[in-house]
Amino acid sequence: MIYLKVRGRLGNQFFQYATVECYKEKYFPNEEIALDFSDLKRLGTEEDGFVDSLKNFNVPPYKTVDKIDGNALQKLVIFFMKVPNAFLRLIGLKNIADRCTYKFEKFMQPFLNKIGVFYMIHGYCEFHNTKAKNKIFYGNFESSKYFDEIRDNILEMYTPKEPINKDKIELYDKIKNSNSVCITIRRGDFVQNEQFKSIHYICDEKYFYKAIEIIKQKINNPLFVVFSDDIKWVKENMDFGSEAIYESGNDSLAEKIREMSMCKNFIISNSTFSWWAQYLSKNDDKIVIAPNEWKKVAYKKDCSKLDIYQDKWIRIDKNGQVV
Repeated sequence: MIYLKVRGRLGNQFFQYATVECYKEKYFPNEEIALDFSDLKRLGTEEDGFVDSLKNFNVPPYKTVDKIDGNALQKLVIFFMKVPNAFLRLIGLKNIADRCTYKFEKFMQPFLNKIGVFYMIHGYCEFHNTKAKNKIFYGNFESSKYFDEIRDNILEMYTPKEPINKDKIELYDKIKNSNSVCITIRRGDFVQNEQFKSIHYICDEKYFYKAIEIIKQKINNPLFVVFSDDIKWVKENMDFGSEAIYESGNDSLAEKIREMSMCKNFIISNSTFSWWAQYLSKNDDKIVIAPNEWKKVAYKKDCSKLDIYQDKWIRIDKNGQVV
C-alpha cells in the first residue's frame, strides 16, 4: 500500500496526489493508493474547503483510511522529522526554521526512502525505490519536478467529473477565441487570518498593475478573466484598463479551475490554486507572471529560487520590478 497523509485544500491536494501517483507509476504500478484525510478536520471546516476535493476530478480510484498503517519505525521517524522545525519555532527562530528543516529533510532522505518514508515539507528532493512493504508520503511536495514526467496523465486526472455547464459555453468560447488572461487575486484568509498574514505576502495593486502592463506589451487586446475570493473588493479597487470578465462566485472549485485553465495566459498570486490553473493550461506558449516572493519566511534565502517556480515565468518583486 502507498499511503498519503493529505494536507490542505485543493491546490495542496493536487500537488500531493500528483507526487504519489507519479511515484506509483514509476515503481509500484500494481499497488493501491490510500489517502488519509483525517488532518483536514483539524485544519479547518468543510465550508472553508478542507474536504476531499480529489473526488470531484477524474482521479483513479483510491482508498480512504482513518489512519496510516505504518510500522513502528516509520511512525517514530515521522514524529522525529517534525521535531527540529517545532523546536526552532518554539524558541523564536522561525526565520531560519524552514531553511534548517529543508536541509535536514534532504539529508535524511536516503534513510527515509530505505524504510519507506517520503517526508518533504519544503521544496523538491528526488525520491528513490524502496523494499518497504508500506510506503508513507508526508509533505507538501510543491514542485512540478515531482510529477512532470506524467504531465499528460495529470491533465486527464485533474479534469472535473462534472460536465461543462451549458450556461458557461458562451464564456468558454470567448476565452478560447481571445487573448485571454486569467488573473487570480488572493485575499480572504491572507488578509483576515493573522497566522496566514505572518507567513504569506499579499500581492497588492502594485504587483497586479505591473503584471498587466507587461501583458499589454506582449499581447494585443487582452481579455482579463478575473478570479478572486473577494470579487467585491476587486471590482471596487482595481481598474484593468481593458475588457474584463469577473467570476460569478457561485461556481464549484472544479468548475472554477476548468474556467481558469482554459485561459491562454496567467497572472497568478502566491497561491497553489492559481499555480495549478496555469499548470493545467494546454497552451504551450502561455505567459505566466508570478510574484517573486512566495512566502515571507522561505526555505531558501533567495525566494526566487523556490522549487515551486517554473522556467520561463516572469517574476515581479514587492517593489513592482521585474527580476
